[in-house]
Amino acid sequence: MREDVRSTRMFRRGFSLILAIGITGCGLSKYEERLAASSDFNSYMQRVDANLASTIWERADLGIKMRLPLPFEAPMSPPPMITDQDGNPTYGPDDRQPSRLGVALPGIVEAWKADLPGEGGAMTEARIYVLSNHSRFRKVEGAFAEAPNEFLNDVEAALELAFNVTLPEGEANSHVDNLRYRYTVPPPQSDSTKYVAKKDFVAVRFVSDQPVQAQLYELSSGDIQVAVVIVGPTSFTPRFRQRLEMALQTLQVRPGTGESAAKESGGRTGGVSGF
Repeated sequence: MREDVRSTRMFRRGFSLILAIGITGCGLSKYEERLAASSDFNSYMQRVDANLASTIWERADLGIKMRLPLPFEAPMSPPPMITDQDGNPTYGPDDRQPSRLGVALPGIVEAWKADLPGEGGAMTEARIYVLSNHSRFRKVEGAFAEAPNEFLNDVEAALELAFNVTLPEGEANSHVDNLRYRYTVPPPQSDSTKYVAKKDFVAVRFVSDQPVQAQLYELSSGDIQVAVVIVGPTSFTPRFRQRLEMALQTLQVRPGTGESAAKESGGRTGGVSGF
């Protein structure tokens, strides 16, 4: 009898030890998985911080924000408020407009400039624009002065005129100059898909015999239409293209309706805030 009791006790102790080891091993495995996931995320954030501006640009009133690719950081000054000959306040000349293109871009929300390496390594002034149709939802005598849903078409028309090209109908499955194509960020094979929701842009690269190019990225959210335009050297370095892709991953546009956008568009014309 004593032997049986002793055997039972030894079995229970042995089973408890095995169970404890199993539980400890399981917990250790989960801990290691979480540690690895945390390490991967920290590595991802280090890459982001090394390639994008440290402060996120945001227009909270319009529901638009993104981090700019380096070396773009501080936004350009908006046009000054002046008084016309009738004593009414109005905006003065907008130095943010791309004078080298000979056209005016519609709906400028914010603009940045920086020097980027061009052909042969020579530095060329480049600009990034965030454009939106928010201001078009304000009505004049009960009607829209400009159709909000035609905004992206008008952006394309301005760039077509600047580069003396005409975009054909439809979209390509991959990048073709002077033709709309789908551009998804992050790419399906990228590790960034674990941390960032994908965004599908309609993109166009405008080129001609000019010494500059314009890269357009279009994104819609409800009634809101937003465009990111980069005017710069005819070819971007692989490093800047990578930075630009990462920056587009951070672009956020709050869905809106015409009524909400009309209220939001009465705000100021640019700004920066923390993230």
